[in-house]
Amino acid sequence: MKQIQHLAAFKTKLTVKVACKTFTNLMLNELGVSEESVAAMLGYTTTKHIRYYGKANEERIAKEVDFI
Repeated sequence: MKQIQHLAAFKTKLTVKVACKTFTNLMLNELGVSEESVAAMLGYTTTKHIRYYGKANEERIAKEVDFI
């Protein structure tokens, strides 16, 4: 990840934590994958860590209750 950071000239330091947060937010909010599935993809047995890494945004909540 350090090589990618250097080549792309990112100012934000790329870490495993940043990668997990980005992946979790993408899966939860953009693709609509369940918390249980995301937890399994990251190697967790519970969704406790998923709630730390990502939160549902307003668009996801609206889609789940069919407002959009």
